[in-house]
Amino acid sequence: MAYKKVSNMVKNHKLAQSISDAGWSTFVTMLEYKAEWYGKNILKIGRFEPSSKLHANCGHINKELTLSDREWTCPKCGEVVSRDLNASINIKSFALKNNLSVERRLKNRGELSTMVEVLTLEAHPIGYAVGG
Repeated sequence: MAYKKVSNMVKNHKLAQSISDAGWSTFVTMLEYKAEWYGKNILKIGRFEPSSKLHANCGHINKELTLSDREWTCPKCGEVVSRDLNASINIKSFALKNNLSVERRLKNRGELSTMVEVLTLEAHPIGYAVGG
């Protein structure tokens, strides 16, 4: 019953953004709490980073890519690109680059870093994370 009430409130364009943001905010808060609990880091990227459209190997940006395109051929280097794997590599790369710039600013201000473990730029294939 509560789900029905929330879905009806989301239909109201004045309330929808606030309601949706509250759910996401709660999830992020819980995720940050658990990460801190286990000594892990949360790295964030910008909402509009071209994670799917930027070819992780050669840097070409595919402006014509649509959501239904699961694979595409890079016109610059000719490689067949898996949208999801490419996006995961780019997301990790963006997050690490953003984190390194924050680290430099902290060190420039004389503050100590809060990094718990060393992070690297290479991404593991999906098979390592999901079933093998």
